[in-house]
Amino acid sequence: MPRDIILKRILGRYSCKKCNALYNVYTLPPKVEGVCDKCGSEIKFEQRADDNEETLKNRLDAYEKNAKPIIELYSKLGKLKRVNAENTLKFTETDIKEIIEI
Repeated sequence: MPRDIILKRILGRYSCKKCNALYNVYTLPPKVEGVCDKCGSEIKFEQRADDNEETLKNRLDAYEKNAKPIIELYSKLGKLKRVNAENTLKFTETDIKEIIEI
């Protein structure tokens, strides 16, 4: 998945403190600003302490460094399967289930 999409998903995420419904300021805002769609509680944008651009870039760099040899190995073995993670979670889950034949 492109880094810009990962950044938007993680840097824009927040949740309702009462019911834990998930939101994103860029891709999944509540229907009414400041009100949880699920429980009707007042919500405001609050990020996790580790959801900042510098920490995220470090995590992505570490992932790419560590994942690259594994991806190359599975590719050479003909066992690498790719999923379009830009889709919504619902479609991504369906793609994964098809790949692993559940």
